Amino acid sequence: MEYVIAVGSNRGDRAAMIATAAAMLPPQIRRVRSAPLVETEAVGGPSHSGPFLNGAWVVETRFGPHHLLWHLLALEQRLGRSRGEPDAPRGIDLDLICAKSFWQVESPFLTLPHPRCHLRPFVLQPIACIAGDWQHPILGVSFAALWHQIQEP
Repeated sequence: MEYVIAVGSNRGDRAAMIATAAAMLPPQIRRVRSAPLVETEAVGGPSHSGPFLNGAWVVETRFGPHHLLWHLLALEQRLGRSRGEPDAPRGIDLDLICAKSFWQVESPFLTLPHPRCHLRPFVLQPIACIAGDWQHPILGVSFAALWHQIQEP
């Protein structure tokens, strides 16, 4: 099964942190495509947060979405992330955005597709590069079209 993971960092050596996270993915989670990293301003959080470096990966795994999320959260923790304030600066952020072959997941711990992915240019731009033809399961529009729409004034 293929999934899109949004990746970001706004603390320390951001590119190195994202590369380290990619290298530390367990062998059962294989990166098949990576979007170029883009720098964007932090949304919300303290004014001193600093800009983010954002990207996205398409990964392939046999894991279901909850098991994949568990691995992503564990990887964030190994890289020093502690979840507290939602928009706080972070060395690494790994968000499970969507899956290619099924429509929706709704649980206390996970919502797919990510409920705000279609509103965030810093998520849509990298996804449009690597999975632009994937359809947003609720909106029925491709991620490339969503990226195009969000850029219009």
